[in-house]
Amino acid sequence: MKSRAILATAIAAVLVLSPLTLAQDPAPPAAPQQEDVSSLSLEPGLSMRVFDVSQSMMRLPSLVEGQTGNVNKLVSSLDLKDSDFGLEDRYLTEITGWLVINDPGFYEFELLSDDGSAIYVGKALVVNNDGWNTGEIAVEGVVELAAGTYPIRVRHFDQGGKAALRVRWRTPGAKSFEILGGDAVRTEANQVRVTAPGRKEVEMVEGSGPVVTRPPGDMRPLDGVHPAFDLINIRPEGFQPKVGGMDFLPDGRLILCTWSPEGEVLILDGIRGDDVDSQLVKVQRFAAGLAEPLGIKVVPGSSGDADDYHIYVLQKQELTELIDHDKDGVADEYRAISGGWPVSNNFHEFAFGLAEKDGLLYANLAVAINPGGATTVPQMPDRGTAIEIDPR
Repeated sequence: MKSRAILATAIAAVLVLSPLTLAQDPAPPAAPQQEDVSSLSLEPGLSMRVFDVSQSMMRLPSLVEGQTGNVNKLVSSLDLKDSDFGLEDRYLTEITGWLVINDPGFYEFELLSDDGSAIYVGKALVVNNDGWNTGEIAVEGVVELAAGTYPIRVRHFDQGGKAALRVRWRTPGAKSFEILGGDAVRTEANQVRVTAPGRKEVEMVEGSGPVVTRPPGDMRPLDGVHPAFDLINIRPEGFQPKVGGMDFLPDGRLILCTWSPEGEVLILDGIRGDDVDSQLVKVQRFAAGLAEPLGIKVVPGSSGDADDYHIYVLQKQELTELIDHDKDGVADEYRAISGGWPVSNNFHEFAFGLAEKDGLLYANLAVAINPGGATTVPQMPDRGTAIEIDPR
């Protein structure tokens, strides 16, 4: 009995780790959905982001949303090895873009990888080659596609040692497979390919290591609030501001600056209490014509009176005080407080994060970057710093 138990355990281990079991015919995937990309500017190739996981993986993990890749680049075709990924070991690869189909019919995909991988067309899983792999056995899948443009996503992880990812396909009527690339794949043109160093957070799937459950906000998008708070909708229907900064006036009204062509500062009234009716919230324009306002701060005046306060808004090129002399809810004067930092026409030279302490204001100056994500060289002086401003 002991020898049978050992043999059964060994067979089970082989079945878990062998990619042969994943090559069995799965249930036909749901028909992939096309996307309208007519409004997008596209170029040949696919976008590849690589994330430093720095921990052992037996299967493809789920990447915690909102993280920036360690590597972000354009790939012209899907035949990648070792140094093509930009990292050495224990990383997750996400390749995305669009698949252009000219002729309707059945398309065969062949996926070979070291280690695990998967191909999605639309939301349909077309080929599953997950698990530890040596890159010696390819797995195939078939999907029927009408003429059109489909989202494509290829996922891959490397546990260590050599790395490889090869996707080939056979189009209707073709006699052989060929590497997926060329005119068949597209990605958005002129992307800002931002990268960030450091280890990234993933959630392991069952059988791939410890499954960690994280609370909302722990490296994940919020799907709830702390039990000590209530979540109340204060946005009237159709009101969707791109908020750059927000603060509260002494009487409890909310003031916010917006990232919009108008460069607005808005005041929201009717947001106090536990039974706010969002359709009764009033939105009033307080100021406009600002350049990329990404910070706003209400600072009490020296008298201590409730109606004695200063409103400061942080533009790209200056810190501005907005003054409502006649108290009608519209700023009458835009007073430049400080513009002591150099600014070029680079699109990424934001000024943001306005904060106040002891009467002093603090802001951050973003560095310039080139289209594509590379850091601009040389930089304007003092970019990438936090600055202190005395408004007095």
